[in-house]
Amino acid sequence: MLVMDSRNPRTDYESDDVRDRQSWTKPEKLSDEERSRLTEKFFSLKTSSGRSRILDVLEEDCHPQAIALAIKKLQSQDPIERVAACELLYQPGAQEGLPYWRETLRAITELLEQEQEAVVLNACMQVIGSLAMEYTEEELERALLSRMDIWLRMARHPWWQVRKETAMALPHMAEESAAAKGALFALTRDRSKHVRDFATFALGMISDLDDATVRAVLSERLADSHADARWGGVAGLARRHDMRVRNTILEGLNEGFPDIELVSIKAILETVPGYDDQDLMDAMVILAKRWDEEPPYNFCGIDRVLHDAGVEIDWIVLEQDAFS
Repeated sequence: MLVMDSRNPRTDYESDDVRDRQSWTKPEKLSDEERSRLTEKFFSLKTSSGRSRILDVLEEDCHPQAIALAIKKLQSQDPIERVAACELLYQPGAQEGLPYWRETLRAITELLEQEQEAVVLNACMQVIGSLAMEYTEEELERALLSRMDIWLRMARHPWWQVRKETAMALPHMAEESAAAKGALFALTRDRSKHVRDFATFALGMISDLDDATVRAVLSERLADSHADARWGGVAGLARRHDMRVRNTILEGLNEGFPDIELVSIKAILETVPGYDDQDLMDAMVILAKRWDEEPPYNFCGIDRVLHDAGVEIDWIVLEQDAFS
């Protein structure tokens, strides 16, 4: 879940944690005793990979006992425990709108005010990003916007992974805050190619902002030396049906989008019907019939896009072609 700092000693415990994770079985329903045992075990493990299966169950369980302990562990002297606490606070109750967001936001912002460890800051901003995805709740929106000073400071942090996670937290806030929008624009021009990639995705594919300035910022990435950031700019403009990338999309369809992240391929394909361009649609049908490798066919959703657009294809033949 988290990208770990190479200086962190938790990697020394990797094999023990993975072995423990593989031998652990999810209970049907957590009793108070079992929840306490699992939570204690969760915080005793030293790697994110070792904690992952227990984390799945504790997040699904979404019990205030575990949340309270995680908030308490944010004050631990051990940065590994603080990271683990952030993992546990990441998305508990996501299907119900993150019911503990008030306690979580308060505790995370208090930690961000004083935290110095970059790996913990990174974990904190992942939690803020998960809260920001629930931006439809007005009270949560106001609470996030009220701490813009922290988010702007994280957007300037020297460690690129902190800036990357901040970029993913900003797109919804950018729709309401000029400061957040400016910070997100700046992150699309970051010195780190990875930050540019994620910030461009956040602006283009998560944010609903659409004006001449937004499109100009996205178009800057069309000349980016990093392919993922470049195609992120294409995807963002394509989502807005900008004609500047129409020929690039057609070229990608004709060539099968070689060496492009699946998330960008999927995003671009979903925009094609909105162009109302028969040449693009014809090229997508040809590509669907030509693709004969399982990963793009399974994961980029080209069959669903064509189906939703009302394109009649013999899907039995197509499936046989795709897996031949």
